Amino acid sequence: MEFSFGLVVLSLFISVTSSASLVSDVKSLAHTDNGMPSDVETIELRMKKAIPNVDDAYLCASYEMPDDEVYIIKYEAIANASTAHHILLYGCSDGPAVSTPTWDCPPLCKGNEQIMFAWAKNAPPTVLPKDVGFRVGGKGESSVKNIVLQIHYAHSSTAPDESGIRIYLTRQKQKYVAGIFLMMSYRLDIPPNTPVFHADISCKYFGETSMHPFAYRTHAHDLGRVITGYQYNTTYHLIGKGNPQWPQAFYPTNQEIEIKPGDSLIARCTFNSTGRDRRTYAGATGKDEMCNFYMMFYTDSSVTRTFSECGGSHYPNLVQSLPADSDKPLPPNPLLDEKAGHHHHHPHTTVVKPVETPTLPPQTGQSKETDLIFESQWPNENVEIGQVSGVATDDDGLVYVFHRGSRQWDQYSFDIYNQFQQKNDPIKEEAIIVFSKDGKVLRSFGSKQFFMPHGLAVDKQKNIWVTDVGLHQVLRFPPGKDAPDLVLGEKFVPKTDEKHFCKPTDIAVLSNGDFYVSDGYCNGRIMKFSANGTFIKQFGHLDVLQSTENSPGAFDIPHSLTLAENEGLVCVADRENGRIQCFDLEGNFRHQIKHKEFGDRLFALEYSPIHDGILFAINGPAIDTSHTYPVQGFTLNLQTGDLLQIWNRPKGLSNPHDIAVNPSDHSVYVGELDDNIWKFAMQHKDTIISSPEKKELIPVLSSDSDVKGVDTEKSSSVTPSIVLGVLLVVPVVLVVMITILVRMYHSGKCGKNKGNKVFNLQSFFNSHKGFDRLSTEESDHELDPFDGSDEEEYTAPAKQKQRT
Repeated sequence: MEFSFGLVVLSLFISVTSSASLVSDVKSLAHTDNGMPSDVETIELRMKKAIPNVDDAYLCASYEMPDDEVYIIKYEAIANASTAHHILLYGCSDGPAVSTPTWDCPPLCKGNEQIMFAWAKNAPPTVLPKDVGFRVGGKGESSVKNIVLQIHYAHSSTAPDESGIRIYLTRQKQKYVAGIFLMMSYRLDIPPNTPVFHADISCKYFGETSMHPFAYRTHAHDLGRVITGYQYNTTYHLIGKGNPQWPQAFYPTNQEIEIKPGDSLIARCTFNSTGRDRRTYAGATGKDEMCNFYMMFYTDSSVTRTFSECGGSHYPNLVQSLPADSDKPLPPNPLLDEKAGHHHHHPHTTVVKPVETPTLPPQTGQSKETDLIFESQWPNENVEIGQVSGVATDDDGLVYVFHRGSRQWDQYSFDIYNQFQQKNDPIKEEAIIVFSKDGKVLRSFGSKQFFMPHGLAVDKQKNIWVTDVGLHQVLRFPPGKDAPDLVLGEKFVPKTDEKHFCKPTDIAVLSNGDFYVSDGYCNGRIMKFSANGTFIKQFGHLDVLQSTENSPGAFDIPHSLTLAENEGLVCVADRENGRIQCFDLEGNFRHQIKHKEFGDRLFALEYSPIHDGILFAINGPAIDTSHTYPVQGFTLNLQTGDLLQIWNRPKGLSNPHDIAVNPSDHSVYVGELDDNIWKFAMQHKDTIISSPEKKELIPVLSSDSDVKGVDTEKSSSVTPSIVLGVLLVVPVVLVVMITILVRMYHSGKCGKNKGNKVFNLQSFFNSHKGFDRLSTEESDHELDPFDGSDEEEYTAPAKQKQRT
């Protein structure tokens, strides 16, 4: 349960420093240099291979803090929301309550305990303001000798877990100490099918000296829509307003706030239980609800205990007069929905109309036969489609589209157990449409059969394969049939075993009928089945720790599959790791391809055997708006990893989700979640187009493979240069040698004497023994995993002063 057990309203005992002097010193906190102190060190507070054997398990592990007094200045999660529902760090004054490496908790601490940090929903790192830190360790003023890591696991698992939090420490004494003030509702009783329900908290701040909030965090479960926090001292001052369905980070306050002793604090949680036919109470499981508003604050360094909390509503008159917009939801933010582990995008249905065919402007570089040019929006007749989740072609060039009609995927589509929330409402539109080459509708079907379409494939026998992430199923439709003849997975039941899926994303079918399924959003694995649906094996695993090393076989949403059967490879778009991973047909890792041009996210890929094998791929929009990059398409050499071309439509792609290649004329189709399909034609004439810098294929050797990656910089560009250079240099060398020989002959140094002075070519060259060292420096095209683009950074004071 996300609150401190043994709830007591605690006071802050602050010694000498006056409120006025603290306010005057606040200005020194503002800074632009977000670099770490020179002595910074890290400690990884990881779960010690705990196994959550039941749903809604709460497990703990303890770590001793250093003997010297140190200050935490940054928190960074080593976790994924697919595994850890939320994580809390508790500071203990007298050690942990249990001495085993891991334990079911509570209990947490022997003596006093205080919340120090909280994380959920893939929130980014938290960096404290300059001169501010959480004081831990030592034998002096700090009351934190141990930190207990608590993780709530929504789902049971048989895999040992090592999720946790990385803390950044400095031994430099900080001018101000950080703390947490938690406001929470003890009791909840949310009636069924109620669109607006309030849970309110109101209390007084009883500290002896002011506290200065610089960040806030909200927490609720599935029904939470908006949580607001206020300070009241004759008027209401907004501390923060958050959507608990977004990443549950500590977000910066938008103004400087000083909370003085005697000020009132009010928080309101607004819930929407529409669609839930039962009452919902406060509790620790995902089926229950919570109402928490956290404030992270700084205060004078003389404070020894920097955690306090209040619960319940003690001043109802203040609640009744809250600002009218206190329960108004924040505007939609699809990127934050996505970051939190949800999917999203636009709910409307669009009429696709023919448009003129523009021409790409000339750019630098020379065209190749594999170059693509934008042809048109597609198809050529008016067809109502929703979000295009899948697009495929068959050997005759027919184009298949899998779309969501009027359905959208947002933060309310699934609960924390990945259970679909609209089980009684199938999509009414015909979700599968088959087009001719020229864009005419040949067939459509699938009304009221699907709930959340995703992946699409067509095999050599023209069977249509789809995945539905709402159903958690894979379905196969024979040619011309509207009903499936093979269904894998249990309807609406997400699990991790061999007979179930959890939001499967795509399918790829071998010529013998065996097939692969990317079981993508929850399980992070690739499963292989025989033609009749018998499970054969699985490979890959969920990238639980979101490792910056991008280790082989670790997936952060395996989103798309393609087969290069002639090469013996199955390749995966590892979406949130922004890379392509390729395996042999038995699941042994072969190589990965990663380019800086991909950005952070790679959504889909498709193989074409033309020109010795090429891949077409598309990336997706950045989640972090401070780290943007173009959304575009790529043509790649499968074997070398060379980036052959970057292509796009004139106005740019927006939200591409899938890609298909027509085997008859090699046209490329891109389906977008913005309800669009775009067609790109293969270039067959000399045109000047972009020729991007080539990229090294990144080799990683597996234990059962001696396959090595290819250095494309050397294989594709250095070798031709060497050959050309040799052809130019050899004649020159020969001319020089002949001239020297002639002069030596005429001077009597060669051929005239029978003595020991014999002409030797070696005397004209410096001998070189051994080999030059091969450079092992990594490619400078790799994305910097420590660029800090996702970090939440704070400066204090905030933008404007609120009171004196």
